[in-house]
Formats: sequence, C-alpha cells, structure tokens
Amino acid sequence: MTSPTAARPGAAAQQPVGPGWLLGFAAAWFGFWLLVMLPGQFMVVKLASVIDPVDKVALSSALIAVMAVVIVVSVPIVGWLCDRSRPRFGRRRTWALAGLLLGTVPFAFVGFQQGGLGAGVLLALVALGEAIMLVSLSAIIADRVPHGQRGSASAAMGVPQVIALAGGMVLVTEVITDVGHSWLVIAVLALLCPLPFLLRYREVEAPPTPSRRWAAGGPRRRVDLARYHDYTWALVSRVLINGGNLVGTTYLLYFLADVLGLPDPDGALLVLVLVYLLACGLASWAGGR
Repeated sequence: MTSPTAARPGAAAQQPVGPGWLLGFAAAWFGFWLLVMLPGQFMVVKLASVIDPVDKVALSSALIAVMAVVIVVSVPIVGWLCDRSRPRFGRRRTWALAGLLLGTVPFAFVGFQQGGLGAGVLLALVALGEAIMLVSLSAIIADRVPHGQRGSASAAMGVPQVIALAGGMVLVTEVITDVGHSWLVIAVLALLCPLPFLLRYREVEAPPTPSRRWAAGGPRRRVDLARYHDYTWALVSRVLINGGNLVGTTYLLYFLADVLGLPDPDGALLVLVLVYLLACGLASWAGGR
C-alpha cells in the first residue's frame, strides 16, 4: 500500500496517470453507480411494492423524494467542507472513505425494513453518503489528472455507470430475487470496489485554506452566474434531460406489472433497461460524431 503522506505540492498533479490508476478510479465509480442507479431504476420501487402493495406508488415517490432532497441540499455543503478540510490522510480520500461507509452500511439494511419510516431514514443516510462520494471522487480529477488526460478520467467516471446499471439489473432481477438479500449484496459490492483505489490513492497537498478577510475596497465581489449564458443553458438542459429520464423510467416496473399485467415484470424491466442502454449508447456515439 502506498504511503498516505501527501505528495510534494504540484508534483503529482503534473504527472500522467497510468492505466492501472484509471482502472482503479473506474472501479471506485462503479461502486458509486451501483448505489445510485439501481435504487432509482428498480430497487426502491420493488421495496415499496413489498412494504405497502396498496400505496406503493406514494411510498416509492416519498422515498425517492427524500433521497433527492438530501443530495441536492448536501452536495454544495459537502463540497465547501471538502475543499476547506485538512485531515491527516488527505481531504479527498478521507471524505470519499467516509461517504463510502455512510452510503453502503445503511444500504445493506434497507431491504429488510418492514415500514416506510425505517426505509426512509436509512435511504436518507445512503443519499448523504452518495453526495459525499460524488463530491470527493469528482474533485480527484481536478486535483490529480493532467489536462491532457481529463477525457480519459471522465470516461473512467462515466462508462461504469452503464456497466453498473446493466450488470446490477441482471443481478437483482435474475440472480438474487429476494429483496432483502439483493440490497445486502449490492452494498457489499459497492463497498469493496472503491477500496483498492481509495486506500492507495496518493493525495496532492492541498492549497492553503481560502482567506475570509474582506477586500480593501469592501466585500468581495460575487460571481454573477446570470452573465454566463453557456453555464445557464448547460444547467437547464441537464436538469430537463435527467428529469425526463426519471419520469420515463422510475415507475416502469409498476406499468409493466399493473397496466400491462405481465407475468414476469422484473424480467421485462431488465430487457427494457438493456434496450434503453443500447439506444443511449448508439445515440451518444452518433451525437458525439
């Protein structure tokens, strides 16, 4: 295991990262995406149908809303704290490990809950852990990866999302069909995948904490985001795309079971998710070209 001592300021950040580093980074993101993608696409709605078959739509909506609110509120706060903290073993690694534990340990017990309140509390903790992991793992790209390799690092971040959703769906719909055990197995996988990378990650020494002093001419200027029209368009477009995606996929299991009356809605959902991923991949490739 590499020493946790921080590297010389600026030295490690200028060195190219190798294939092994990128593979480990991808494995860390694979664990993260298991926690994020599977509950929203299948596991929460399946759990709600077991806890309360009559009001399953309302319960699943409430559980998903709790996770969404926690993530939206906590991400900027965690980002601010992660930038300004100076723990002994490195700010990014320390926060990532804390988020990993906070996200996976409660996750393992969600599937065994008998009521919506217990599931909601555990999922709120999971969402907080997800937010911490998202912030700290994303910041590693800017801290450690040279500009010439940012595309490769972004691919190592994004490609595992597709693999986690496809492989995870096969696992929880065809291999491990018991609800409680499916949550437990995904939690264990999500915990083990990032550990090799995070335990060996060599931090770049953090810059001094930003000063809070007032400038000589008065309060510091605030950035007016309204002036940055490209940022606004990117933000609005991303929200609309992800919102449309969630509306069309979150309750698909209920549509297959209750409206179409299919004898195996879980298996049908797996087929549709795979078709969905294939279409997304082809559209992304064509759109990129």
